[in-house]
Amino acid sequence: MKGYDCLVIIKANLTEEERDKALESFKGWLTKTEAELLEFNYWGVQDMPETFKPARQAAYFHCQFNGTNKTLDLLNEKMRVDESFLRHMIVRIESVQVPAVVEKAKA
Repeated sequence: MKGYDCLVIIKANLTEEERDKALESFKGWLTKTEAELLEFNYWGVQDMPETFKPARQAAYFHCQFNGTNKTLDLLNEKMRVDESFLRHMIVRIESVQVPAVVEKAKA
C-alpha cells in the first residue's frame, strides 16, 4: 500500500444529511478496497476560484489514506459519476515532501 493525500470538493448547497451521505460513500469506497483512512478533516465552505464556475462556493474536505491502485481507480470512477462531488485531487504523499527531507532520507 502507498500513502495518498486527497482533497475533495463537494457542492456547498447540499443539506447536512446529503453532505454526510456523500462523505460516508467516500469512506465506504475506501473500506471496500481495504484502504486505511489515516486522517479526515472538514475545511468548511469556501469561495471557489472563478475557473470553476457556475459554483460560487463549495465544501472542502482533506484526507490521507493508504491504498492501492484499485483504491484510486474506484475513487476516480465513483467521484466522476456522483453529482455531489465537484472536484478531487489525489497525490502520492512522497511526491509532496520537501526536497531537503527527501535528500536527507536518501543519505
